[in-house]
Amino acid sequence: MIVSTGLVRRKERQQELAGQTWDIALVDEAHYARRSNSTAGLVVQPRYGDLYRALEQTLRPRVRALWLATATPMQLDPIEVYDLFRLTRRVGPFQDDPSLTVLN
Repeated sequence: MIVSTGLVRRKERQQELAGQTWDIALVDEAHYARRSNSTAGLVVQPRYGDLYRALEQTLRPRVRALWLATATPMQLDPIEVYDLFRLTRRVGPFQDDPSLTVLN
């Protein structure tokens, strides 16, 4: 399945998505899933938008592999990349490590 960010964030389409299962979902323009308060990094509770919540709650539980396509993975803070990795469930033991940092 190939999913646009516009489709997956629409509430009326989420019920259709929730009724299916897939091996792979490819989400284009995945950088739009970033949190609205990304410049605060890890010091505040993240405020995820509609797209992130739809990917996490509706799509991710229904696919074996979630592929996120973006040419713009980070715009404001390195936490944006971490959030995308978190959706894929492929970051292993570092997934919830609060000391996650980027080396300069």
